Amino acid sequence: MSEASFNTDWDVEKHKLEYECDDHWELRKNFLKAHKDKYPEDQLDVAKEYREKHKSKLQRTFVKASDAASSKAKGHNTAHTDTASTSTSKRCNEDPEDDPSKRMKITSQPFGNLVLLDYPNSSPQMTLDSSVKMSGQRIEWKFHMAQILQCRCEFFINGKKVSEGAGNTKKASKADAAKKGLAILQKYYYTIEIKDDWKVNLSGKQSELKADDPNDNSLQSDEFNVIILCHSCARRMGLKSQSHGPKHQRTLLITRKLEPSDLVKELLKIGGITDKYILKAPTDD
Repeated sequence: MSEASFNTDWDVEKHKLEYECDDHWELRKNFLKAHKDKYPEDQLDVAKEYREKHKSKLQRTFVKASDAASSKAKGHNTAHTDTASTSTSKRCNEDPEDDPSKRMKITSQPFGNLVLLDYPNSSPQMTLDSSVKMSGQRIEWKFHMAQILQCRCEFFINGKKVSEGAGNTKKASKADAAKKGLAILQKYYYTIEIKDDWKVNLSGKQSELKADDPNDNSLQSDEFNVIILCHSCARRMGLKSQSHGPKHQRTLLITRKLEPSDLVKELLKIGGITDKYILKAPTDD
């Protein structure tokens, strides 16, 4: 095998970005090390131009979100200035525990570790079913015939009774128990509301995502090998990878599962509102 006609003596570490998370950098670093002797340095760092282009946009987004949350908490509007970026950087270095607005509201949790997930057009029963199961708890509905043409339903989490409802049918009594149960749980637990417009956009976007087919000849061999390697690295690290887009502009999406309780903490840090979520605190003070 002939010696490479390009420089292979370069430092992989210099490609780490200051705002890049450790998991993402570990994935990129392994990829760069595995192929630095096969491809020129500028070709391996294929996303450099894209990252630089979107770096300032990302910074502006966090500045606006942080300033908006701060203004809302203080009860007045604050105009954006050239010093916003500096003040935001200072706040990011501060301990979130020192800021009461970013501290998780601690209440009693009588039914275990739970976060309520409120999806668009979701009934109380659907909200309870998805939320309890997502949080790893056990949900149970028990029915009793109280009297003629009267049914009673009891709602349990981990064997502990939350509420009960009544109705002429099982369906009606379950709906009544779910409505009362959700109101009770909202007193003790955070609710994450998923916005309706995001759900529509997400479903349309997801349909475009797919794993790359090894038999697909539309991809150039070098590009195909890089994408397949990224998929492989992501799987080894316990991450999920998907790709989409035309053959010359493939976009690779790498994600990891976020626990509901972790999402609550992240939303608290940025003011509780994003394009996708609205965080609602427990109603029982």
